[in-house]
Amino acid sequence: MANHKVISVIIALFFTNYSLFKSSNAAAIAISWGDNYYEDSLKSTCATGNFKYISINLHAHCNPNIRYNCRSIGIEIKACQSLGVKVFLSLGSRYFLSARNDDPRQFASYLLHTYLSGNAPVSSRPFGDAILDGIDFDSPYGSSWYWGVVARSLKDADDDIFLTASPSCQYPDYTLGPVIDAGLFNSISVKFFDNPRCQYDGYYGAGAQNMLNSWSIWKESNTKEVFIGLPAAPEATRRGGYIPPNVLVDDVLPYTKFTPNYGGIMLWSRYYDMTSGYSNAIAGLVINGTSIIATS
Repeated sequence: MANHKVISVIIALFFTNYSLFKSSNAAAIAISWGDNYYEDSLKSTCATGNFKYISINLHAHCNPNIRYNCRSIGIEIKACQSLGVKVFLSLGSRYFLSARNDDPRQFASYLLHTYLSGNAPVSSRPFGDAILDGIDFDSPYGSSWYWGVVARSLKDADDDIFLTASPSCQYPDYTLGPVIDAGLFNSISVKFFDNPRCQYDGYYGAGAQNMLNSWSIWKESNTKEVFIGLPAAPEATRRGGYIPPNVLVDDVLPYTKFTPNYGGIMLWSRYYDMTSGYSNAIAGLVINGTSIIATS
C-alpha cells in the first residue's frame, strides 16, 4: 500500500511539473505588417499559419484618412480573424499619431469608435465592418500619463480590447514603463534591437549576455505575456541586434522559453521575414517546442 502511495505521489508531481512547463511554453510568433509595399498581403501573411498576432500600421498600403481607401484591408482583417489570428492597430504609424489630440480620452474614443468595438457607422470606419482586436502602443511619443489614460479609457470601455506595447529593451521604458507597471497591457513585445546596451552582439564577443540580462528584468513585468522582439533580417535594424535563427534557438530560447509569461517571438517586419524566411525557420521550435524536463 505504501509503495502505491509513493508511486501516486510521483505521478502527480510529474504531471504537475509537465503542466507547468507546457503552459509556460505555449508560445507563438507575432509580426508587424504594413510598412513595405512589396510585402505580401495581410491575408496571405495570416494564411502561413506562423503567426498568432499581427500589428498593422498601413504605412505602405492605404491611408485610413481617405474615405474607402482601406476597405480591402478590412476584408483581409476578417479573413485573418477567421483563422484565429488577432489583428492590432499600431500607433507607430504617422496616420494614427496625426489623429492624436491633447485630450487622451478623446483620442481613446476616436480609436474605440473608428477601429474597435465602438458604434460609429460602418460608412465612417476605414475598414468597413471589420473590428480590430486591439491596439499596439508601438513606440509612441508623449508622456506616460497621456498613454496611461488612453489605455485605461479603452479598457474601461471594453475590457475585451487587447492592448499590447512595444517598449525598447533598455529598462525602464520612460514613456510606457508606468503604463506597463499598472498592468494595463495584455502583452508586451520588448524590442531587443537598435540598442547596443541590451541586444544580441555577434561582433564583439558579448553574444546574448546583454540581451539575457535585460530579459531577466523584463520577464518580471506586470503582464501576461512578454515577447522577445527581434529584427527578421539584418537590414531591418539600424543599430544591430539581429540574431540568426540557429543562435536564437541554441543561445536564447533555452533561457527564456520556460519563463511563465514568455509569449514567444515578435518579428519586425513581414517584408524582411519574407526575404529571410525567419518565421519559417523558427516556427516549429517556438510554437511546438514543448519540452518535458526532469526536476529534482
